[in-house]
Amino acid sequence: ILDIKITDDEYSDDMLKNALISVFPEGLDVISVSAPKQKTGQISFAEFDIVFESKDKIFADSLKQFLSSESIITKKKTKKGAFKDIDLAPFIKNFDVVLNDNVELKIILSAGGEASVNPTLLLSAFGELPEYSICRTMIYDSELNIFK
Repeated sequence: ILDIKITDDEYSDDMLKNALISVFPEGLDVISVSAPKQKTGQISFAEFDIVFESKDKIFADSLKQFLSSESIITKKKTKKGAFKDIDLAPFIKNFDVVLNDNVELKIILSAGGEASVNPTLLLSAFGELPEYSICRTMIYDSELNIFK
């Protein structure tokens, strides 16, 4: 989400999209451009695609087991710089682990406000991992409707 205000009424959504694409670095895409329909405070969940450089079924199975745990305790840094224990399991809305050319994790995590969970924090609680890439693919409201 990129929240900007355009003061030129002649500037269409397509014009803005093309202007952004022309200056964004490679790999950063513009999915859509529109006037906001919801306030950012209504963001409740974010979906991520995480691809691990592994074809190991044992790793895929252990990742599934880890994410299915009733409790996933890790340390999270507070705004004051201290660390506190936090249980991440309640912040996992949904996930799927698939083994194709690589181990792929599609996961929906709580986002927005104090309930926001960074996927790297969750992955760090797993322990040693193969190299991976993370791409946030969607943002949802509390009803899991696409945030607009």
